[in-house]
Amino acid sequence: MAVYLFTFHAYRSWMPDHRRGYVRRGRGILNPDQAMAANYRRRARFEAVRFDDHDCQTLLDAAQTLCQSPARAGWRLHTGVAVFNHVHLLVSWRGYVAAQRAKAALHRALTVELRDAHDAPPGRPWLARNGSIKRITTRRHFEHLLHTYLPSHRKYGGALLIPPA
Repeated sequence: MAVYLFTFHAYRSWMPDHRRGYVRRGRGILNPDQAMAANYRRRARFEAVRFDDHDCQTLLDAAQTLCQSPARAGWRLHTGVAVFNHVHLLVSWRGYVAAQRAKAALHRALTVELRDAHDAPPGRPWLARNGSIKRITTRRHFEHLLHTYLPSHRKYGGALLIPPA
């Protein structure tokens, strides 16, 4: 069984001038960069996204719907948490599915639901282009995510998907 933690950030919510730095594909984590942040802001075509409580619930509902769809037989959303600037989804599946394809399917589903919830035009980005994928290989790590790390995000508000007992 494949188990992954997917993370998607709200569009423009983690800029290069963030105090903890930022990530560039192929280059890893970089130090904060004021000039690069100014460049990102100049090129941005849309305002930054900040998820409200309704958006957070919409994100979790969209992930749950996708994982329960007949086309995704064998997928399971174990838990998820959505806060003002990102969403984490702990998902598993049986059989072979490339993690990048799963990430793309989740990204699409989340984007469509947010667009519909806001009655926004199709080109408006809701999520940053690249989400994070982390493979979970041990039961201990899975349990930590399920019972400690993801529920701890509730201090920021948002929504938490409580897994069935």
